[in-house]
Amino acid sequence: MSNWIEAYAVSLDRRDELTNSPSLSYITPYTRYADNYTQSGQTSSSTLQNTLRQTARIKDLEQRLRDREEELRAKTRLLEATQDEIVSLTLQLNMAEDRAEKMKHENEELVRRWMERMGSEAERMNLGSGF
Repeated sequence: MSNWIEAYAVSLDRRDELTNSPSLSYITPYTRYADNYTQSGQTSSSTLQNTLRQTARIKDLEQRLRDREEELRAKTRLLEATQDEIVSLTLQLNMAEDRAEKMKHENEELVRRWMERMGSEAERMNLGSGF
């Protein structure tokens, strides 16, 4: 079908070159319009195919977006659970450190009292023996 159009366009071009027609400025745009019109019928199916491909691509991207949103929600829940666990463990650590500090002070007090007692007993023994 395009062969006769091309042949017709070539013959019109030869005629215009021979006649050097002033109407060439009108004929060329009309020829382009006619070519575009005939091609638009052929490209409508490709346009439809492109639209279908784009629609499928959009659906695929929407599904991927939904998947990513769900993944993000799951990761957010995991992050919150991890942060809660960190807070709990930090609290337990602080309590254990407080107990250790309290035990250290208690131990120091017991050692001090024991040393005083042993010192006083040693003094009594020294006084009793006449040393």
